[in-house]
Amino acid sequence: MRRVIALNMLVVGLAVTAAGPAAAQEEVKVVDHVSKKESQVKGVIDSESPEGIKVKSGKDTTLVPAMDIKFVQYRLGDVKSYEYNMPFNKESKALDPATKPADRLQLLRDARGDFDALGAKMAGNPNAVRYFQFKSAQALAELSVYDVMQIDQAITVLKAFKADNDKGWELVPALKLLAEVQERKGDVAEARQTYLELVKIPNLPKEMKQDAELLIAQLSIRAGKLDDAEKILDGMRTNLAPNDPQRGVALVYLGQTQIALNKLAEVEATLKGALAATSEPSVKGLAHNALGDYYRKKNLNEEAFWEYLRVDALYSQDRNEHAKALYFLSKLFADVKKDKVKAQEYVDKLKLLDDTPYAKMAAAEK
Repeated sequence: MRRVIALNMLVVGLAVTAAGPAAAQEEVKVVDHVSKKESQVKGVIDSESPEGIKVKSGKDTTLVPAMDIKFVQYRLGDVKSYEYNMPFNKESKALDPATKPADRLQLLRDARGDFDALGAKMAGNPNAVRYFQFKSAQALAELSVYDVMQIDQAITVLKAFKADNDKGWELVPALKLLAEVQERKGDVAEARQTYLELVKIPNLPKEMKQDAELLIAQLSIRAGKLDDAEKILDGMRTNLAPNDPQRGVALVYLGQTQIALNKLAEVEATLKGALAATSEPSVKGLAHNALGDYYRKKNLNEEAFWEYLRVDALYSQDRNEHAKALYFLSKLFADVKKDKVKAQEYVDKLKLLDDTPYAKMAAAEK
């Protein structure tokens, strides 16, 4: 959910104009992580750290948080404006959904080469060099989405970057990107460890820390570290405000963890609290499926049936959660309601989601 939005925020999705700012001035393009409002901060870069970039303009100094940085224009020196902007334009074009797959791969390869070349040309500016090293690693990580043969190299490059550049603002997005690539590869333990590094960064914005804690909990569940996950999520239940947009999903994960630990006393209240805390359809689908799991574990199959049916009828936005609901509806129709015809209808619906784990599990049972 948020994780996808955050990555798109950090991966530059803009076509930078060829004109660019004046060579004597530096500029940071910003996307506020809460309001998503875009803005620009112009002046002279005073300092950089994992917390962000401080830009001085006259007597005023503005701190741009690392997670809000979308693009940095350093003083150009001998680099032409169009030359500076070119790899960003290629990256933007590559990430356009309308771009053909073959063109996307070539654009990302070209963008990475251009970022490397810019880093070499701006060797007199260590901050710019570090920025273009990060952009090169970022382009490689994006390339690995479409070319899985690049995943190992992307992980190696990102690990080397974060080890060598732990004082720059890029550390925050680099760790987040590394964890996402590790998770995509299936290295759950490694991804969890990377997120643990991320949450330890001083002055990390609250929203990003919460996102990372949720992901740590989710990965802990997948790694079988259920007690660790419960501790994190119970802390979030205590600390998150009633209107916090992350409260609903945190409560769902807590309920799922309690089910897995067979701590059933509070599960129903926890999951109903999640439903009350969110208006997000995908989170509601997750909660109703979890309630279905809880009721099945309590042998309350009629109640479980209606929870899964709600997902199918109202909250089918997430393919994996929809597939899960269809799978258990087919089982409940067959084994509890003794309606083989309806059971087959749901098996057939599940086949339309054949790329999901539950569809594959159903196919393997035949």
